[in-house]
Amino acid sequence: MSKAVLISIRPKWCELIANGAKTVEVRKSRPKIATPFKCYIYCTKDRHLIFCRGKRYCYADDHTHNAFDITCNGTIIGEFVCDSIDTYDDDTIFSFRHEDYARWNDFDLDRACIHPEDLQDYSGGKWLYGWHISGLKIYDEPRALSTLCRPYECGDCDAKWATDCNACHDKGKIKRPPQSWCYVEEAFYVRGGNYCPNCGARMDGDGDA
Repeated sequence: MSKAVLISIRPKWCELIANGAKTVEVRKSRPKIATPFKCYIYCTKDRHLIFCRGKRYCYADDHTHNAFDITCNGTIIGEFVCDSIDTYDDDTIFSFRHEDYARWNDFDLDRACIHPEDLQDYSGGKWLYGWHISGLKIYDEPRALSTLCRPYECGDCDAKWATDCNACHDKGKIKRPPQSWCYVEEAFYVRGGNYCPNCGARMDGDGDA
C-alpha cells in the first residue's frame, strides 16, 4: 500500500480549507514521497475555536455553534490530494515581502491565506514548502485517529486476526496526532471483511489496526 500523510491543521485554517478559500498549506518540511499523494486532515483541539460541520457549510467559532452541527476538533475531518509542492528558499521569501509583493499576493500568498510578514516570521530564515491542495473531500462524519495507522513492517505474520499481532496492532497504532504531519496507512476493505494494511490479517469490525 502506498504511503499517505496525516497533517494537523488548526480549526481556523480548517474552515478556510473546507470552504475552498485556502488551497496552499505552507509547512517547514515535506514528505519524501513523490506527488501526488493523499493527505488526511486532522483538526487540532483548540481552547478558543471549534471547527463545525454544518449541513451547508463548515465554520470555526468561539463555542457558540449551532447545537445541531457536528463539532470536529480532535478528529480527521477530510482528505485531499497534494498534487505538487513548491519550495521557497529564504531569498524568495524575502523578495516576496520586499520586492514583489503584488505578484506573490496574487499567486501564492492569497491561496495560502497568509501575510508576507507572517510568512517570513514563520520561516525563521529557513526554507518553506507550499503543499497544493486538490481533490478536497470533507467527510459527512469525522473519523477517529484509530482508523489510520503508522506504516510498520512486522515481517511474516501468522496472526489470524490483526488484533492478535502485537507488531501490527501496537507498533502501528496512532496514540496521538502529529505536531505537524506523519506518514500513515489506512486499513482497507475487501469483500468479506476488513484487513490489516501491514500483514494482511483480518481485523475486527471496528476497523482498528
